[in-house]
Amino acid sequence: MLLINRINSFYDDVQVLRDLSLDVHEGEVLCLLGRNGAGKTTTLKSIMGIVPPRSGEIMLDDTALHLLPPHEIAGQRVGYVPQGRRLFPQLTVAENLKIGDYARHTADSQRERVLSLFPVLKARLKQKAGTLSGGEQQMLATGRALSVDPVLLLMDEPTEGLQPSMIQLIRDVIIGLKKEGVTTIVVEQRVDAVLQIADRVAFVENGTVPMVVNASELADSDALINRYVGVSHQPLAHGDPPS
Repeated sequence: MLLINRINSFYDDVQVLRDLSLDVHEGEVLCLLGRNGAGKTTTLKSIMGIVPPRSGEIMLDDTALHLLPPHEIAGQRVGYVPQGRRLFPQLTVAENLKIGDYARHTADSQRERVLSLFPVLKARLKQKAGTLSGGEQQMLATGRALSVDPVLLLMDEPTEGLQPSMIQLIRDVIIGLKKEGVTTIVVEQRVDAVLQIADRVAFVENGTVPMVVNASELADSDALINRYVGVSHQPLAHGDPPS
């Protein structure tokens, strides 16, 4: 599905990714875990062409994403939900969703699908994005990414600053997309949220990926999480939402 082969990415003269390699399987949920500054966000930005790698390759099936500008990568059905949402606050909900449509000129049926996932947005189509609550803005950012009808979805800290009910909604959307065969890469700091949705976890450290493990291997073990993230995993009580 997605093959990242020894990419090196920089911000001006500062190198962030160092021969980072990753193989992402079709239809899986892969979570990137690591300390702040490890290179997780830059990995997503490199896939999306926002921080294009100076060497190495990123292949989506037979398409060389590393050779394409961001708008053409979106045209390859790659959706991106950036950290902080990055909406156009003075544009309406409908206009923000329309921007997502431009990459692939998707049908109206795709917008209806997005609104069915986030019905609260349907009642706010004429409302400016900047006046939405934080949870509603996250819905809109996710909906905009889904407007390209993605086969690959990139999500950077999608639960940041959200209340438990909204975290659960985002989690349910990711699980629903997986059932439809969508591949999702999620950057997340909430370890418990990761373990509930991920098939595999890739640890990012110093701009590379030293280890990829099945999420089930981390459920009862703190050792790897402590090593690469620096926090202890406290299992959720039965029925508790991720937090």
